[in-house]
Amino acid sequence: MLPPNSSHRSIASVAQPSANTAVFIASKPRQAMVAKVYSSLLFLLVLLLGSHKAMGQTPQGADCNACLCTVDGNNLDGIIADACLPTPVIRTFSMIANRTYRRFNVTAGNMYRISTCGAYYGVPANPVTDDLVMHIRYNTGVFPPVPGVCDDDGCGVSNGAAALTFVAPTTATYRMYLYRNGACPLEGGAYIPAISGITIECLGPVPAPANDEPCGAIDLGVLSGSCSLPVAGTTVGSTQTTVSGMSVAPLNPTSSPAPCGTGVQYTGAGGDVWYRVAVPPTGLIGIETGETSLCAGALAIYKAPSCTGTYQWITGVATGLCSIDGLFGPAEAPGIVFDAFQYGMAVGDMVYIRYWERLRNEEGEFTICAYAPQRPINNAPCGAITLTPGDPCVPAIYSTENSSSALTGITVPALTGACGSPGNDPYGVPYPVNDLWFVVTVPSTNNMTVTLSAGTLDDMAMAWYRLGSGNLCTPPATLTLIACNDNTTATNMMPRINSNTTAIAPALASGEQIYVRVWNRKPAQSNYWGTFGICVTPNNPPPNNLPCGAIALEVNYDCALIPGTNTLV
Repeated sequence: MLPPNSSHRSIASVAQPSANTAVFIASKPRQAMVAKVYSSLLFLLVLLLGSHKAMGQTPQGADCNACLCTVDGNNLDGIIADACLPTPVIRTFSMIANRTYRRFNVTAGNMYRISTCGAYYGVPANPVTDDLVMHIRYNTGVFPPVPGVCDDDGCGVSNGAAALTFVAPTTATYRMYLYRNGACPLEGGAYIPAISGITIECLGPVPAPANDEPCGAIDLGVLSGSCSLPVAGTTVGSTQTTVSGMSVAPLNPTSSPAPCGTGVQYTGAGGDVWYRVAVPPTGLIGIETGETSLCAGALAIYKAPSCTGTYQWITGVATGLCSIDGLFGPAEAPGIVFDAFQYGMAVGDMVYIRYWERLRNEEGEFTICAYAPQRPINNAPCGAITLTPGDPCVPAIYSTENSSSALTGITVPALTGACGSPGNDPYGVPYPVNDLWFVVTVPSTNNMTVTLSAGTLDDMAMAWYRLGSGNLCTPPATLTLIACNDNTTATNMMPRINSNTTAIAPALASGEQIYVRVWNRKPAQSNYWGTFGICVTPNNPPPNNLPCGAIALEVNYDCALIPGTNTLV
């Protein structure tokens, strides 16, 4: 169940790897997400790019960098001895032509680097310059791939030699597969010729990060209004937190029943790291992360009187506050915004943030920051932004960023699915979330049309209200629903309400105020923020709406049709 006045998402569950999964560390390109709108002249640009904080980044998919290919061949060449035993060394080995893999031994907890960066074909004067792909598989059963442990450009040259680093979860024998042309042969690649100079290096035991336990939590400092100074972190070498019952139900994010939803995985022996932040005077806390080399992050929010416990979900109940993706869409690193006051916390109380690589198959580096978000001025009906009808109308651009559903003390009728209520959302939310409010004075024509245009949000809903009683800024108050719309057409999922074609009783009257509520409607994604355009036009009747404005028709030998409309424009 989605706690009110919080913003987060949990995507569908993906295949969960074994607890005995090695860890791949490599770099990924960053993808910045966009900016602010300052003028309606930027309308088209904003709709294409949207609004986002600078540290947004698209994370990799569930099998981050996994080499999903059909392997073949066999190799009974000797197993390469553990490079960490008896003391750390660099072992150099070769593969004869058309071999597909070599076996090697490792010791649990040690980090290894396998590299073809200095390898050569035949003689040292013929270095490897073509596109190699390398990945690791288990040496048991049907030799399944170690999820995420794959590389094709690890030597720093695009479409060049391969190298990867991983932490061995168990003391065992693994297989290193190596192919040419960026793919396995059965997927369009090629077998390697005789190659020498491949190395496997022992990098030694991986120490746990300083913030491996809650009492080592890194303080994210005094919160400002944005994530201007993200903190770099790593999950490499982290261990699972066991103090204060954190490894079992109900505090383990994947205990049964799952407090964070089925998509927030926390595999068997998964490690985690900790951060903390004090509740600011506003009570609002935002957390944003970026995935630098880590594959698929997740975070969960707790509270405790001290770092030694006793810990609780910040919600105080078994349903936790967690996130595995961003505030603007599913293809982003985890982020969350919540109101600590709502959960009984006070200014200065400490919030503990647990972060982990949820698939346990590609630990690595990430960034994290905390900030004190500001709700939009029109987050509640009291702050509704005035829209002025115009013809022609230039859409005004707005963002739902940091919005919430804020109707304390205001009675509003429940919305049905036909009105765009996201009741079929996986969280079962029976009301719009992250909504914004506008107010329009009905023009002298007694009728008007409000149209929403797509930005980064392309499936929204809209409702119109009259003030029933009270004062919206000093509740209690009531709002009466008079119209709603989900989609303009079967293909245009943005709403449009025309008072001439919508049954409104009593009819609109010139000079009265109508409150317009808009929100993201897309099923299973109603919590995401984004941009949209909104426009209000007066419904002006055509010039021949009355007999006195009748248009004279010329009588000719032939008939030349003239254009006309019965639409109020």
